[in-house]
Amino acid sequence: MKKILFCAICLVMALCCLVGCGSGDVAGKYECAEYNDGKTTYTDVAKGIPIHAFFRMEIKEDGKAVFYSFSGKEEMDKEEFEWKKDGDKIIFTQPDKKNSEEEEGTIDGDTLTLTITEDGITQKAVLKKVDSFSKYDIQEIMKSVAEAAKAED
Repeated sequence: MKKILFCAICLVMALCCLVGCGSGDVAGKYECAEYNDGKTTYTDVAKGIPIHAFFRMEIKEDGKAVFYSFSGKEEMDKEEFEWKKDGDKIIFTQPDKKNSEEEEGTIDGDTLTLTITEDGITQKAVLKKVDSFSKYDIQEIMKSVAEAAKAED
């Protein structure tokens, strides 16, 4: 009987460890690895912009998050959010904005997937966790953006 009880306790402890560790540490920096604008999927360069500079997100342990998007300037545009985890979903809100809608993402290991539908077009960004954000040269990107715009004309 003692062996059964001991094994049951060990099993419960092991399951608790798996559940605690299995959720993963959401906090960290994420860079875009793939982006779909509703028509095309980009994995390297999107409209002249390196995909890693297109979107970025920093999720902080205190329930705050910052979403960065390429602005065409040295500094990226940024929006601040609050986040909470619900299973494999992450829910983002902007409490400072009136009529702010919740945005949902999913987390799977070190991959954060954001899907947003606006005006009937569904966009999807897949962001991968990184130790630090990649550097980029704004001058080179602006040249690439100009070349991409010419190619579209």
